[in-house]
Amino acid sequence: MTIEEFLWYYILFTILGTAAVGLCGMVCRPHMIKKLIMLTIYSDAIEMLAVLLGYRVLATQPPVFFGGILEGFTFPTEAELRDFASSAVDPIPQVLIVTAIVIGLAVMLFLAAISIKAAELFGTQNLNKLEVGES
Repeated sequence: MTIEEFLWYYILFTILGTAAVGLCGMVCRPHMIKKLIMLTIYSDAIEMLAVLLGYRVLATQPPVFFGGILEGFTFPTEAELRDFASSAVDPIPQVLIVTAIVIGLAVMLFLAAISIKAAELFGTQNLNKLEVGES
């Protein structure tokens, strides 16, 4: 096993372990704020997993083809496009990660507002006490 393979496996297992901790914390903790913190850890781990899966080792340039100019534009040849595609970064995982971050922020703010309102109404954020009806 080479050092590169070892590092890939190490990063992968670290991300999966972090996701497992976040998922376990969401399931096991009765406090709403702790659940929100664990949800944030879990979503960050899943986003890092998507970044890891979208990473290309030999990608050295952004996904913008610099072959043409505005005046005297000529279409690139097939060899130029093949060379560009082999060295460009894939933009789809990047777009999906930015979208997931924005949606995650909106969901987190919504859940935080709900937990604050529950604390005002019931006097607690402990879900075990809310289920029984104690306050």
